[in-house]
Amino acid sequence: MRWAKREGVLVGRRRIRRLMKKLGLWAVGPKPDIFVERLWWTVKHEWVYLRPCENGIEQKKSLAECFEWYNRRRPHQSLNWQTPDETYFGARDNAQPQAA
Repeated sequence: MRWAKREGVLVGRRRIRRLMKKLGLWAVGPKPDIFVERLWWTVKHEWVYLRPCENGIEQKKSLAECFEWYNRRRPHQSLNWQTPDETYFGARDNAQPQAA
């Protein structure tokens, strides 16, 4: 069991951290981990587990829909029950899709 945990979760976290560091998005300390862990908990429990996919291609499309939902339609308690887009861009009507 310990090997499976190390090979799955911990190695995945390390890869994410390396990528975030490479992109300049990683802040040192425990606080960023809290936000990442909470995000992944929400993604898994409110989206992935409820929408099983047949393969990686379907999963990739599903995760794109998930983050669209998470940012545009899901209210967040920490944002006074607004969506991240409402908080960042203003009213929901003013929010326009942005190219990455």
